[in-house]
Amino acid sequence: MRISRLLVFLATFLSVPFFTLASVIYIPAFLQPSVSSDIVGFNVQNSTAGALPSRYVSFGQAFVKGKVPAGSSVVATVGGTQVPTQIDVKTSFADGSVDFAVITIKAPALSANSTQTAMLSLGGSAGTPVNITNALSSYTGSIVFTGGVTGTYNLKTLLQTAISQGKATYWLQGQNATQARVDIPIASSFHVIADITAFSDGTFATDAQFDNDYAMQATGGTVSYTATLSQNGLTYTSPSLTHTQYSQWRKVLGGNADDAINIQHDIAYLEKQGAIANYDLTTGINSGAIYTDTYVPLGVGTFTTYMPMTGDRPDIGLMTEWNATWLVSQNADAQKFARIQADVAGSIPWHFFDPQTKDYLSLDNYPTLWSDDRGSPNLTQSVSNAGSAFAVDTAHAPDTSFIPYLLMGTHWDLDQLNAQASGIEFINWNVPRQNGLGLALNDYDQSRGQGWSFRSIDEAAWANPDGTATKTYWKKIVDNNLKNYINNNIPV
Repeated sequence: MRISRLLVFLATFLSVPFFTLASVIYIPAFLQPSVSSDIVGFNVQNSTAGALPSRYVSFGQAFVKGKVPAGSSVVATVGGTQVPTQIDVKTSFADGSVDFAVITIKAPALSANSTQTAMLSLGGSAGTPVNITNALSSYTGSIVFTGGVTGTYNLKTLLQTAISQGKATYWLQGQNATQARVDIPIASSFHVIADITAFSDGTFATDAQFDNDYAMQATGGTVSYTATLSQNGLTYTSPSLTHTQYSQWRKVLGGNADDAINIQHDIAYLEKQGAIANYDLTTGINSGAIYTDTYVPLGVGTFTTYMPMTGDRPDIGLMTEWNATWLVSQNADAQKFARIQADVAGSIPWHFFDPQTKDYLSLDNYPTLWSDDRGSPNLTQSVSNAGSAFAVDTAHAPDTSFIPYLLMGTHWDLDQLNAQASGIEFINWNVPRQNGLGLALNDYDQSRGQGWSFRSIDEAAWANPDGTATKTYWKKIVDNNLKNYINNNIPV
C-alpha cells in the first residue's frame, strides 16, 4: 500500500501519468569505429508497419575536425553491405577537412519496423554525377493554381530553361543524386521555389516552396488560391489558402517524402564535434513527451503565435522541446513531429526575400531599414498589415531550424535559417544595431533578445556553404558583433 502511494506521489511530482513512468525511450546504440578508415556510425530505420523497398535518402552529418580530409570520398556500410554513397560538402574547417556535408545513400530494402546498423567510412570513389539535364526527359512535374491566383507551370520546362540560362542552382551533385533549383515568379509578392532531384535509378523528388515573401517591392500582400503539385503520377492538392505576405509553406513529392526511413545519428559524436551542447544521453525520454501532429500549409503547429508571451513554453530556450526530444532519443515519431514543426517555421512572418539578389534582405542593401511600423524606412508593405497569425519578437524567438538542418541537411531548412537571421536583424531597431553593422549584441536590447538574435546570426554563418556570398555576409555580421562585444565589455 505504501509502495503504491509512493508511486502515485512520484507520478504527481514528476507531472507524468502514473502508467507512463516505466515507458522510457533511450537513444539507440551505434557502431563505433574499429579501423582507421571508420568515421562514425549511424542507423537506418524503417519506422513503418510495412516493408520498404530500396530507396534514396539524404541526411546531414557534421564531422570531427580532421576525420574527413579535403577531397575524400566516403562509403556507407549498412547491415554489413556497402551501399552507393554520395557526399556533398557544405562547410570545411581551416585545415580543409570536412565540417558539415549532406550524405545521400541508396538504403537497402527494409522489413517492417526494422533497424540496420551502419558505418560511414573513408573510401569508395566519387563516381559520375547524375546528369539532371538528361534525366529531365523522364520527368513530368507541374503546379496548377486556381482561385484568386490562376495558371499552370510546367516545372520540367522551367528548370530546363533555368539550367540553359545558367540561373539554376545546385544543392546535390553526385553519382546518386543531383538536385537543382528554379525560382518561379507567380503574382505580386508570390513565387515558387522548386528543388527537383534526379536520382541515378531514374526516380525523382520535387520539393516545392510556396513563398509569398517578396519584400521592398511596389506590390505585395495577401494572395488566395488552391495549388495542385504533380510529379510523375504523384499528386497533392492544397486546401483553399489565404496566403499572407512574408510567409511560406512546403510540399515534397517522391524520394523519402514520407520520412518512412529515419536516419538515427550518433548524438555523442555530434557533441564531440561541437555541433550541439553536451546532453545527458543516459536519462532517456518519457514516451508521453513524444507527440503527433499533421502538417497544415500555413498552420501554426505547436509554436506560441504571440511570441512576446512569457512563461514556461516548449518553443523557447536553448532549443525547442521537440527538437531536444528528437535529438536525445532519435525516435522516429519524435523526428516526424519535429519535422512538421520545422516546416511550420515557414508560416512565421520574418521571411523578407529580395527578388533581385535571390536571397533574404541584407543590411548591406538596407542598412537603416526597421520592420517595425515606426521604422523610417519601413518595409514597403508592413508586417502588421500582413494579417499573420504570428506576432514576432526577439526576446522569445524559437530556434526553429538549426537541429533539422544539422540532422537532415535540406535546402529548405537552410532557407529557414537564413530567413530567421535576416528577419531578426530587421525586427531589431536599427539605432542600437548600428544600422548596417547588425549589432544584435548591443547595450540596448534585452539580454535574452541579444542572445537569441545572435544565435540566429551565428547559426546562419556556420550553416551556409563555403564560397557563397551569403556565408561571407553572415560571417561579417558575426565578426561585427564579436568585435563590438569584446571592445565594450572585456576589461583591458
